Amino acid sequence: KREDGGAHPAGEVSTWLHDNVNVNDVLHLTHPFGDFLPDTESNEPVVLLSAGVGITPMIAALNRIALVNPERRVIFAHAARNTAHHAHQLDVAAAQARMPHLHVVSFHEEGDADGVLKGKMELARLPSWPRGETDVYMCGPLPFMQAQWHALLAAGAPASRLHREVFGPDLLDNLL
Repeated sequence: KREDGGAHPAGEVSTWLHDNVNVNDVLHLTHPFGDFLPDTESNEPVVLLSAGVGITPMIAALNRIALVNPERRVIFAHAARNTAHHAHQLDVAAAQARMPHLHVVSFHEEGDADGVLKGKMELARLPSWPRGETDVYMCGPLPFMQAQWHALLAAGAPASRLHREVFGPDLLDNLL
């Protein structure tokens, strides 16, 4: 997806792809690297928090959990600017149809949509979960990650249960 202008600068890789890759070009890719690997087969509850394009790894985890462990308790919360910028809505709805213990919470900064909370993501507006026994995965822009990290620690979640992934030019070292 390409978004020109606005408050968000063009991404280095996505801009290069749009400028240099054409339909039917063949790209040779490899798997992602890093340690952001949710245990999709665990029976413990899991919380997946995302904002903007940070939804990408969360959808992969959610789809895998829906396939291998659809009874698992999952809280899936996503923040987007508005409905038009809220990616993967159909994927989340498909997972909801297969997962009876999936709790989905959406936050939009602009506009009103049925079932969507207005404003930025706030932990107090999510369903409760056992803070010390639940892994929380988060991905999104740096300010989102910082806010969630500090809110989770303040709410009693141990840092050892908090897992972060950075998309874009933000550096993981700058999160704290």
